[in-house]
Amino acid sequence: MSTVYALRGAQAGNSPQPVIDIFYDELKKGKARFAYDAEGKSLRDEVFDGKLAFLLRIKPNDWVVYVNMPQYGHCVAAKVIKEYEHDEGKKVDWGAGEINDLGHYVTIDPDTITKPFNRRDPNVDRSLYWDSPGRAWRLNA
Repeated sequence: MSTVYALRGAQAGNSPQPVIDIFYDELKKGKARFAYDAEGKSLRDEVFDGKLAFLLRIKPNDWVVYVNMPQYGHCVAAKVIKEYEHDEGKKVDWGAGEINDLGHYVTIDPDTITKPFNRRDPNVDRSLYWDSPGRAWRLNA
């Protein structure tokens, strides 16, 4: 059985649009990236039970939904084809200068990326309607 994970990788309103664009461009290339890579380490490098531990639970055939991407109030979804990986990330500027970030990702099938949809559409899971309860959460699907 597949699980659907809602991700708040970059938050419109709190994240500069160029950062959101990087997330979206990377998604179209097959990498569902996630921020907070301050130490530049893979989650597999050590026993890890922090804010990003959920990334290790995402498996092939699960789906990820990015909230507020490519713009506020909209979402896109994609099917995962490979488990968590880590690389050098991308250079981003969150407003305090450029840093390497976004090194955490799962590989998705770019052909499964949905068209952006309104998160307040009556056919969308109600947990996407309000602002997210955290960085990631499971949806009832």
